[in-house]
Amino acid sequence: MIVKSEAVGALVGREAELRKLERALLSAAKGEHGPAEADLREAIAAFDGMRMPIESSKARYHLAGVLMKLGKPEEARTELAIAIAAFQKTGSKLWLKRCREALARFAG
Repeated sequence: MIVKSEAVGALVGREAELRKLERALLSAAKGEHGPAEADLREAIAAFDGMRMPIESSKARYHLAGVLMKLGKPEEARTELAIAIAAFQKTGSKLWLKRCREALARFAG
């Protein structure tokens, strides 16, 4: 029973963070970059805590875009570098390509 409860708890936590990520992306699309940044940072921390490197790195990719809109290019490049390292480790080629392309756009 305890193992089953932990598994259910993990799924509920994951779903809550995915909803937070969706909310952040909607905020960013509406130009509400401050709230989007906060939600993305919370989602990243939660995904890291749940040992979900792919979800965390996807959120970092989106955070980098928000940070660029907020005029924080160094922070954006740092987030992309962290995401690139994780995507290399997990073999996520599509996301690795997206991050590298974004990093090239943000270079400067």
